[in-house]
Amino acid sequence: MFPVKTIKLEKYIDELKTEFPVYGDFLRFFTIRIGDMPSDMATWLIKIGVFYEELQKIANNMLDAYVKLAFLQAGYVPLGLLEIAEEEVAEGKGDPKALAKEITMEFIDDLLKGEDKGITVDEYINLENPKECVRVMLFSFQPNVWNDEVILGWWNEEERDKLIEEFTEPVHGYNFENMSLLMVVDPLTYRLAKEFVRRLKQELEGKLEGNILLSTHELLSLLALDREKFEADWSNLREKAVEKLKEKYPFLAIHDEIWRIRRAERDIKEARAKIARESLREVDCEEIIRNVGLSIESLLGVLYHWFRHAVPPDMTFGQLLNSLRDDIINEFGEDMYNDLAFIAEKRNLASHPKPVKLSYEDVLKVVKKAELFQRLLLHKIGLKGD
Repeated sequence: MFPVKTIKLEKYIDELKTEFPVYGDFLRFFTIRIGDMPSDMATWLIKIGVFYEELQKIANNMLDAYVKLAFLQAGYVPLGLLEIAEEEVAEGKGDPKALAKEITMEFIDDLLKGEDKGITVDEYINLENPKECVRVMLFSFQPNVWNDEVILGWWNEEERDKLIEEFTEPVHGYNFENMSLLMVVDPLTYRLAKEFVRRLKQELEGKLEGNILLSTHELLSLLALDREKFEADWSNLREKAVEKLKEKYPFLAIHDEIWRIRRAERDIKEARAKIARESLREVDCEEIIRNVGLSIESLLGVLYHWFRHAVPPDMTFGQLLNSLRDDIINEFGEDMYNDLAFIAEKRNLASHPKPVKLSYEDVLKVVKKAELFQRLLLHKIGLKGD
């Protein structure tokens, strides 16, 4: 037995930060650092474990849900779900085809919520020709981390033969006139182990008839689906599932904003160090206020992401503050909103000079108010400061 591929952990993490077919940017969640998790979760290993298992289950289910949706749009439903529909129809509940589609859609939704476990091998029945069946096997490797390396699965001829045996076993109780075999490769496996996938494809074609092993891109072509429409439908389903996950783990809404938080912390800390000097020139005051104002603008963007579960639109400091007015007052009080309005006013003066001098007292107030807002925000989202 030999490893399919070994790569450095850092390179693997970089791969997870990119977008993939099926997953979109979901795999980025696996790159969250412990220090960037809420303190109530990072304190307890068991809570991290539960969170990781939930992420992994949804990620594992995504390929199954994607394939099921593709076949559903092509007029096929899983055999097991068709049997459930037929049983319910026998009890007087309507059209089996329509019910089978409805049950399949519900199952897809449950997979994306992590409520069911994905299936590695499934049979899909053509609703217009029930004698036609397509057996689909989902092929993927679960990476194993060893020190600073990631091992992408293990393989030998015995594993291959075992795979083929499972893939070709008959469907008990059924005699289909047309039985096709397809193996769909997980996009992460496909990208990280392209050479292995190519060799496996050749081996399968040598032992089985036809073009067996497909990427998700090739699957959509085989099913003659409108790719743009399908991907739009899939993205909507996936994003709904991610929104549900963010409701359960709100810190995920600002995961991509962590760098903004850390940069703002650094800049405010630097400003605090500068005002410790005995004297500051007016130009120094303006620079400090501009930098602190930019930091607070970034933190308001994080807050927008937190409340709206969306990346903030292109807004000025004042527009962003006004859009969050009610949220800030409800969460932090009207005095905090007024403090932020004060920072916005002074930042505007520093950026667009007027015949008004900015004093040391102005700088001191801006930095202190910024520090307070930063601490309240970190407390709100459960992050520890540097």
